[in-house]
Amino acid sequence: MRVGIFSGFLIVSLVILSGCGKTTTINTEDGSVTVNTPGSNSWCQAGANWNYQGNDGASGEWKIQELVQGGKYDGLCHVLFSGQGMKMDYYFDQTGKKGYVESEVNGKTFSHEWNG
Repeated sequence: MRVGIFSGFLIVSLVILSGCGKTTTINTEDGSVTVNTPGSNSWCQAGANWNYQGNDGASGEWKIQELVQGGKYDGLCHVLFSGQGMKMDYYFDQTGKKGYVESEVNGKTFSHEWNG
C-alpha cells in the first residue's frame, strides 16, 4: 500500500517540524504532505497532525495523541493514522528509528516493531 511507504518519511518530517508552529506542505513526485504544528517545543505535541494526498487518490491523516507515560510504550509518541478505510496506532521514539505500529483486524490486535 502506498501510504505505508510514506510513514517513515512522515514521522521524521513531523519530528523535524514539530517545534515550528506553522503549516508546511512538502510536495513529492507521488503526492503531497501537509504538516500542521501547534507551535510547541515538544517533539510529540498533542494535536499536531499531517495529511498525505497521493496523486493516485490515496490519502491519510496522522494525528499526535500524546507522549505515553507508562506501560509497554512508555516514553514513545502515540500517533493515530486514519485513511483508506483503516486506522492504525503508531508509537515511536524521538528519532523515528524505533517504534511500533498496531492495527486491529477482525477484532484482533496485531503489533509490529521496527528498529533502525
